[in-house]
Amino acid sequence: DWSSDVCSSDLLCPGMQLRASDLLYEHNQFAESRIYAYALINDYPESEHVGKAYQLVIEGHFQSKEYDKVEEVNQLVQTADVDDELKTSLSTRKAESLFLGAKELKSGDNHLEAAERFKRVAVETPDYEYADRSLFQAGLEYRLGGAWTEANEVFLLLVDRYPVSEYAPKALYNAGYDLQTEVNDLSGSARLFEDLANNYKESDLTKGALANASANYAAVEDHEGVIRVNELFVSLFPNDDDAHIYLFENAEHYLSLGDVDKANEIYQRFSARFPNNPRTIQANYERGKYFLEQGSLAQASREFSKTVTAHDRMVDRGLPGSPKYASRSLAQVLEWEHAEYDEIQFRLPTSSLRASEKEKVAKRNNLIEKY
Repeated sequence: DWSSDVCSSDLLCPGMQLRASDLLYEHNQFAESRIYAYALINDYPESEHVGKAYQLVIEGHFQSKEYDKVEEVNQLVQTADVDDELKTSLSTRKAESLFLGAKELKSGDNHLEAAERFKRVAVETPDYEYADRSLFQAGLEYRLGGAWTEANEVFLLLVDRYPVSEYAPKALYNAGYDLQTEVNDLSGSARLFEDLANNYKESDLTKGALANASANYAAVEDHEGVIRVNELFVSLFPNDDDAHIYLFENAEHYLSLGDVDKANEIYQRFSARFPNNPRTIQANYERGKYFLEQGSLAQASREFSKTVTAHDRMVDRGLPGSPKYASRSLAQVLEWEHAEYDEIQFRLPTSSLRASEKEKVAKRNNLIEKY
């Protein structure tokens, strides 16, 4: 009232109205504060105080948790003749209002509405400090509302816009997991898990992502995909208990692709890297088969013999070994040695007869022992 009484000129009145609005705001009389602020805005739109008046209006609504009003007034500000710095500042307040409003909807189990509002925070104010967190929350709320496609979109939007965000690896993991379990898009899921592992190697989620990618690629018989992620697992986690499994599986996938040479290389790497792993016995056996099929009998014999030796070594240490592959290898070795035994002939002179006899007895004893 005092400001109205003394407000006798266009020069003084805007400042008096602003002071009255500010005074009432400081005493938490937000509705009354807005009366003077709007009087200033409407009566003196060219005044230098208009920006501050808008700010008092928005802050009053914000303090009263009238978040929709904050957004409504902010739209007016963006078209008003006020400086850009203030517009940016009030846009941030709008983002905060949207975020807090979304949290209220979330607490009331209005998941889809909350998701939409969380999403708007990032879409409409992408530079807001918590834009990445808002998109992540949007994805979680879409999930709770059963909107899997929308959840996937915002999770991937987060990764695209804020790749270094702390929420990015989890968003990518969630997107991959939802495609796997809810949408049954195993190929798409595998690609997302693989992207996570390639782009966030230090994340705690990387190991699980690679395991899921491997399983999903295998389920759709994408052997090249399995090989890629298995190799990545072994390179990132060489000392993990499952590293030997992924490396060994790659040989089988190379065989499925008809690449016997690559499979042989994997078996060689495996046996060299994990000499005390029972699968090494099979790896040696598979290499023996490979060389046998290639006609390299000497190399095949060496690998089959290594198979038997590896089995015996592990059994002596109390490990299970692999009787299946050891017995197959030994049978092949015995077949060759028996053929050598049969090929020994007795011919004169006497010295030759005795030498042949000695050799044949030795081979016989060796065969008996191996049988």
